[in-house]
Amino acid sequence: LIRRETAVGTKTKMTRDTYLEVLDANYQIVKTIEIDDSMHDYVLTSFLSDMQAYEDYIYFYNASNYGYLSHVENNSLKEICKNRNLEMAVNTGSDQPIFYIRKTNSVFLLDDKNGSLTEVKLNIKNEYAIKTILCNNDSCFIVFSADDSPDFAYLIEKEKLANCVFPCE
Repeated sequence: LIRRETAVGTKTKMTRDTYLEVLDANYQIVKTIEIDDSMHDYVLTSFLSDMQAYEDYIYFYNASNYGYLSHVENNSLKEICKNRNLEMAVNTGSDQPIFYIRKTNSVFLLDDKNGSLTEVKLNIKNEYAIKTILCNNDSCFIVFSADDSPDFAYLIEKEKLANCVFPCE
């Protein structure tokens, strides 16, 4: 639940407070996390189209294609990564989320122990780029696209992601 409070101010200065409220199964607030102005301005100024939680990590994506990955620390959000077209792979039953930047060859693996992202540059041929990724614990289904060309899709083992060559032909 995202709650926004706007206090009365002058014409030149308005105060705005935005919070992420964590609810339990009975819809009772169990935690309130303050969202700072820079995060708010980056991702929450447009319609929020996706929000995912994974342990203490929260991912936001808005209708303007801005993605924001953060870690909850001391009732605030610490930025890990923000980027245009940063998307979270659809993770059916996956224990490790995968992130990618659409229309590039960049995939990011989250190390949830230290909060870092490791970038993997996929070896994609023929000027193709990532269109979308779906994952489970063992494998990834990746669709590649290029202008005025047919899409190509590959199903690969997740552990071999960094070493695969995607010919797209």
